[in-house]
Amino acid sequence: MQRFFVFPVLLLLFGFRTVHAQQFGGNPPSTKWMEINNDSLRVIFPRGMEKQAQRVANTIMYENRHNRGSIGNKELKLNLVLQNRTVTSNGFVTLSPFHAVFQTMPPSDNFSLGSMNWLQELSLHEYRHALQNMNFRSGIGRAFYDIFGENGQDFISNLLIPDWFWEGDAVFMETSLSDQGRGRLPSFLEPFKSLYFSGKHYSYAKIRNGSYRDMVPDHYPLGYMMSAYGRDTLGLYFWEMVTQEALLNHQLTKVINEKYKQRPFHPFKYGIYPLSSALKYFTGYNIKGFYHHSLGYFSKQWQKNADDHIMTHTVNVIKNNHRTLTNYRYPYWLPDGNILAINEGYNRLPRIIEIDTSGETRTIVQMGNIQSDYYSYANHHLVWTEMRPDARWGWVEYSVIRIYDMNTHRTKTLSHHSRYFSPALSADASKIVTVQVTPGNQTNLLIIDAHTGKVTDTLSNPDHYYYTYPVFSLNDRFIISAVRDQSGKMALIKQSVLNHDIEALTPFAHKPIGPPVPGKNYIFFPAAFSDNVQLYALKKQRGHLYQIAERPLGNYSVTADPVHHRLIFDEYAATGYHIDSIPLNPAAWRPVDTTQLSVIRNPFVPEALKAEGGEILTRIPDHIYPVTKYNGIKHLVNIHSWSFLPAYPDVGIYLQSQNVLNTLQWNAGGGYNFNENSPFIAANLAYGALFPIFQLGYATHFNRSGYINQDTTVMWNETNFSAGFTIPLNLSSNLYNRSLSFGATFNTNASKFQPSTAIKRTTADVNYLEESLSFSNGRITTVQQVYPKFGQSISLDFQHTVNQIFARQFTGNLALFFPGLFRNNSLYFIAAFSEKDNKKQYKFTDNFLYPNGYSAVPYQKIYMLGINYQFPLAYPDWGTTWAYLLRLRLETFFDYSHAGMLPGINPANDIFRSVGATLYLDTRLFTDQLLIPIGIRYSYLLDRDLTDPGRKGRVEITVPVSFF
Repeated sequence: MQRFFVFPVLLLLFGFRTVHAQQFGGNPPSTKWMEINNDSLRVIFPRGMEKQAQRVANTIMYENRHNRGSIGNKELKLNLVLQNRTVTSNGFVTLSPFHAVFQTMPPSDNFSLGSMNWLQELSLHEYRHALQNMNFRSGIGRAFYDIFGENGQDFISNLLIPDWFWEGDAVFMETSLSDQGRGRLPSFLEPFKSLYFSGKHYSYAKIRNGSYRDMVPDHYPLGYMMSAYGRDTLGLYFWEMVTQEALLNHQLTKVINEKYKQRPFHPFKYGIYPLSSALKYFTGYNIKGFYHHSLGYFSKQWQKNADDHIMTHTVNVIKNNHRTLTNYRYPYWLPDGNILAINEGYNRLPRIIEIDTSGETRTIVQMGNIQSDYYSYANHHLVWTEMRPDARWGWVEYSVIRIYDMNTHRTKTLSHHSRYFSPALSADASKIVTVQVTPGNQTNLLIIDAHTGKVTDTLSNPDHYYYTYPVFSLNDRFIISAVRDQSGKMALIKQSVLNHDIEALTPFAHKPIGPPVPGKNYIFFPAAFSDNVQLYALKKQRGHLYQIAERPLGNYSVTADPVHHRLIFDEYAATGYHIDSIPLNPAAWRPVDTTQLSVIRNPFVPEALKAEGGEILTRIPDHIYPVTKYNGIKHLVNIHSWSFLPAYPDVGIYLQSQNVLNTLQWNAGGGYNFNENSPFIAANLAYGALFPIFQLGYATHFNRSGYINQDTTVMWNETNFSAGFTIPLNLSSNLYNRSLSFGATFNTNASKFQPSTAIKRTTADVNYLEESLSFSNGRITTVQQVYPKFGQSISLDFQHTVNQIFARQFTGNLALFFPGLFRNNSLYFIAAFSEKDNKKQYKFTDNFLYPNGYSAVPYQKIYMLGINYQFPLAYPDWGTTWAYLLRLRLETFFDYSHAGMLPGINPANDIFRSVGATLYLDTRLFTDQLLIPIGIRYSYLLDRDLTDPGRKGRVEITVPVSFF
């Protein structure tokens, strides 16, 4: 539902810039926190993660001492929290407050992030972000920090320095300081490579801002290309100079000039975009020109590699001719000649489909909230995993196994509160092999009964491998799996189900390997052994390795069709993954020299990669840092920023504090209530380490006003103290995101009235309770969907006094969402109701949802009904780097409201109806690509507006806030 008045742009930038999911009170109180603490770093971790914390501390401290020169030498202490109970692989460094979070769950997809030890990859990448934030507290970044705190630095540094630099520079460091890193992964630059070979030449503005229709590479590969090109052509310290000039740091410019006299740099005249001006000064190209030269630099090498190989001819299985990006992945051959595959896209949720011999498709089963689109098929059964959040604790997640019977068309959840990944069925679908990863990062290979979900065997793992994509052999006597060792090398292994003996089938090397598929004579699998992810075959008897085909872009899964003697596989393309086939012809395969697999590739920019000093992971010491108990109480108060908090109708500026574990937040400041034209000062505190979230509040509102009768109003100042609790629950599962929140707050109010003949008393004290409940249930949306296909949202709020002054107010809101006529259309209904009974003794804050176009009215009882229809008009993909229009959509509405007025107001009952439309411009603004849907609404009033009886129409600029 979208009904909010627009605020100034600065309020949006400061108030809504939440880049990373910082969970408030996300860990259960039973978590025992420990720490490693020194002058440069504090690692905070749950008990039992000492080994991992020591590795992280050693890696970061080594990087801090030896590999910071190319970004700057300014140093601040970093607080880093290890979160070990999620099932997502992520990490971030953020300001407000300045700290880092590592989600320690290793990624199961070897091709997206590589096979490097996950904690070491996070240490190399995320600490670079920490160094960036440290050194960007300079120039205008320092000025904004001094005025606004960390929120100010965050705002200005992200406004002046684009996100592609932040991530590209960090990816470059993870690549240069290791034998892996995403810069060496063929899949990483594949989106740009696919655009080049398909002849799609997108503008820099489109590359920067993305698209709701076309595949556009994100800021990670974009940033890596530009960072690598700049370093390769202009030296190690080029980007330090550019970013410091963008921050208007003239003082550092002079220092660096003295240090690097062989390449002197000088201040320059700034344009509207300082970083672009800096690039133009140093290179002769503005940011658009620099992008095209970077892309050309890499394109020449892609073309040369393609010219050096003869490509294998393929036959397309299903044509991907959709106007919107659509993927077909993980094909499985069926005995009747049909093919199973995952199908998803910008306008479709992931589903498993069946493709017949004519290319027609039908849906087999719709998948829910998946993290990986990998699935397994055997004997008319399908199995995959879905994510489940913990109901209360945001840093606790589970990965459960789902199985679908194609005969009975029933789906069953086999596990609960589990951490299972990459399940695969046995030939008769009676057993499942799956990877279990414990919170302590111990990896186990489990055999599970496919009917009951009971664990029947746990295979030994003496070498502490990380298993990925395990599958049963054809006779179910062995498990074939790609594994990663502790150093990040990968191999294909075979493990006996009977005695658990392990045999390496390929040499261990720093090369990612994908899902294996056992055949009668060969094991087929994709791997990044060369410049692309290609298909390989391992001969079972002699262990010979063959490359099956040579393709210009990556092939990520394969299945064998023995009836038609062909291999079917998915292949990356600029329009999305499609499915191709080639003949099953071993005579055409090329033998692979396995001794060459250990060769480390330095693609595209070898000299620039060497300039940082080369691989460091084998040089990191095993220093044992002291481990002590973390004193959370000592660090509860952590003031970091002045922040704008637009929570309409109250808009204010506050001093903010948040501790590193995010269990205590408080703010204090002042602002203005736009519904009542009333300024206020306020302070709020929330503590979330226990099951309920406890809250304390203080506020004084000045010049509140209320009607005595139609001609008389009274004004007063009001001071409020409050204490209460909230219990937020996340009940999401399958295809739906669900949340339930309820709580209660006790308030004590002291009011001081301005002199008036209409009232006898000048002061009044009011104590009241407020009970609230909200529930939402919305189907997961696709990229192009604005509202869920099906959804419900309800909120109830009841306020009532508990002393001699009598007043009460009840407000309820309901929204129901349904499919429209076409896929991305939405039909939704809204209803709101509010009733007051205050006998003119006390007035609660008015939070009613009025019909579009109308002002607030002095009601005693009111309800509103609305019908809305929303649909996209166009996907222009048009604009500049700073302002880019992604989508135009129209929302039409009709609102009806009936109000029973307060005594003394004429007429006693009134009707308010409006009809109109809102044109939304889904727009990305500024260098950090802030998505702001700007709405231009016209409301035609069918009835009289009490505050402006002569007005029939109203134009508003709106920024939508969704129920979901």
